[in-house]
Amino acid sequence: KTNIPIILYNVPSRTSSSLKLETIVKLSKLERIIGIKEATGDLVFATEIRHELPEFTLLSGDDGTFLPFLSIGGEGCISVVSNVAPKMVVKLYNLYFEKNQNEAIKLNKVMLDLTKAMFIETNPIPVKTALFELGKINEEFRLPLTPIADSNRLFVKNLLNKNKLYL
Repeated sequence: KTNIPIILYNVPSRTSSSLKLETIVKLSKLERIIGIKEATGDLVFATEIRHELPEFTLLSGDDGTFLPFLSIGGEGCISVVSNVAPKMVVKLYNLYFEKNQNEAIKLNKVMLDLTKAMFIETNPIPVKTALFELGKINEEFRLPLTPIADSNRLFVKNLLNKNKLYL
């Protein structure tokens, strides 16, 4: 029971089940449910949602599908990468809507590398490590999370150095 808008979260990789289109359509009729964070990575499914619910807020829940998600009518992304490289995510969004496809595709490749790095170990370990390396937070983990492996820390640090423009 709440007075704030609600966004559904479809993330079968964490829940072992996926919302069905029929369920999303039924839930969309509830006053407070205004959209979905669609994190299946299935662009066909996301396209079906968009066609069935053209006014429903459609957000990617997966940085790797952010650019193609926009092309099927998505409005944005609830992003992991934006915690580390917010300028990159905003730039990609703006390039798409400025119709600068070639630059958007180039930047998307850079963002995909950073996306992979943010999931090189269990989330949020790489994100916290990156934010520590950037001087934004203290490096603290509560069990069951542990510090990142040394080789993965080096990988994350190298990507951050390579992409300083977007941090």
